Amino acid sequence: MDVTLSPVERRARQAAYSKAWYETHRKERAAHAKAFRRANAEKLRAYNRAYYLVRPGRKSEEHRRRRYGLSADAFKALRVVQNFCCAMCGEKFLDDSFRIKVDHNHKTGVVRGLLCLSCNTAVGWFEQYHELIDRYLARYVSTPK
Repeated sequence: MDVTLSPVERRARQAAYSKAWYETHRKERAAHAKAFRRANAEKLRAYNRAYYLVRPGRKSEEHRRRRYGLSADAFKALRVVQNFCCAMCGEKFLDDSFRIKVDHNHKTGVVRGLLCLSCNTAVGWFEQYHELIDRYLARYVSTPK
């Protein structure tokens, strides 16, 4: 250990060394983790079941935070702003927040609001197949029979 280094410099040097080591041993670590998961699959499943049983809604919170950058407080605030209703159809949300879907722009990632499952599915289909839907509506709906 180099005694001339300050504690901050020592930590920075150790962090750089650790990062370099992990980068050079990436494949070995991945193989080790895969083998561990395979050998302990049942234990890991039991642990995950118990973890999320004790912490209902935790998995959804983590997903919203990682995927949309939406903290638990921001999610609650958005529910309050929308009066605990779907932003599209106005249907009241139930207490189980994992059924509430975060509507977002798939290109920019910007959150537009909270939707019920039905409206979220409809918006997703419309975004993906809007040209097909527009052609259908132009051909069949606007022409009287």
